[in-house]
Amino acid sequence: MTTLRFLLAKYAPDLRRMEPHNCGVVVWSPEGMAARFLGEQADGKIRPPGFVESDGRHGYREWVHYWKEMLSRPEIKTAKGVAVPKSSPEFLDVLRSKSKLHFMLVDTGSLMDSNPADELSDAADELFETLVETDGTTHVKEHARHLRQAAAEVFERAGLTEKPYFKRREPVPCRIGTMTKEFTLDYAFGDDVGPWAVFQYANVTKDASACAASLILQQVTKSRKKQPCKGVALVYANGELADPQSRIAETAVENMNMLGQFADAVVNVADTLQAVKHVRALAKRPRPRI
Repeated sequence: MTTLRFLLAKYAPDLRRMEPHNCGVVVWSPEGMAARFLGEQADGKIRPPGFVESDGRHGYREWVHYWKEMLSRPEIKTAKGVAVPKSSPEFLDVLRSKSKLHFMLVDTGSLMDSNPADELSDAADELFETLVETDGTTHVKEHARHLRQAAAEVFERAGLTEKPYFKRREPVPCRIGTMTKEFTLDYAFGDDVGPWAVFQYANVTKDASACAASLILQQVTKSRKKQPCKGVALVYANGELADPQSRIAETAVENMNMLGQFADAVVNVADTLQAVKHVRALAKRPRPRI
């Protein structure tokens, strides 16, 4: 068992009242780090949440970019110039010491995990949804959790997780207009040439998630020139989404129809047996071109 430490990013608009808003989470393990912040967009831009006043929006963007830059480094230095590697638990302490009055990182606690290298990103997602997100209902958060858990079970039961070409949280560069943007895909299958199949979560009860997945899958697959690539949306559509009177069901149907226009396939991981067959077929290595 390994300990996962996590920090909460907080924004305090009024220092006299000192009522900070949770705006992000940073999770650390010896194997790596993961972070989530309110306002992060699929194109890399930062859109400050509504509780940030107009005169603080530039500062919010700058601080999120600063934190992400620090987290990308293999080491950071203390105030005395001592380099601390990312693999050291002191890395978080040094990062926390760089907080300012309006923008701060607070040591919140730790979790025990048996396989942190694989679960670090999922832990960050769950902590973010539980402690930070303000725009989702409990139902939406529960749906996202079921989606991740069901997808993990599908890939495991399909016998794909031990394959040498199986990738988890795989960064994939792609072209958007005149620029190159790197997206992190939830699952991918590929080799040194690149991926031949990519899979992205799409929480169909949440418009932003479905739209982001549509954009990512479309752009990643369009950018694959050396090796064709299939883009697959992973959704969780269980029985309650079949209720035609439910607003959540209506949203889910609309988002699944949208995903179908941009993804090569939409796999419902709530139907485990069918999903296992589907991902096995989609993950097959393509035949080489003659």
